[in-house]
Amino acid sequence: MISCVDLFCGLGGLTHGLVKGGVKVVAGIDIDEKCRFPYEHNNDARFLAVDIQKVSAESIKVLWTGATLLCSLAARLVNRSLHTAAKVVRLA
Repeated sequence: MISCVDLFCGLGGLTHGLVKGGVKVVAGIDIDEKCRFPYEHNNDARFLAVDIQKVSAESIKVLWTGATLLCSLAARLVNRSLHTAAKVVRLA
């Protein structure tokens, strides 16, 4: 089974599609606290309101246990920290 952490998850549209496709999304991370309610209401996943630049690769590793990590970076990375995201992807 593929397990996923959705970075820059926003309201959770990508998470919702991944779940419908059979991927277990364990958490969504976004800086905007206003995204929490729609994200958690529409997806069976935990929402973390934090700046991705302040998230360590080790703290993301804690979110899943023994499954494959798929970081769903999407096009939203264009306006975010590519360096931080690249460090997280190297974990996979």
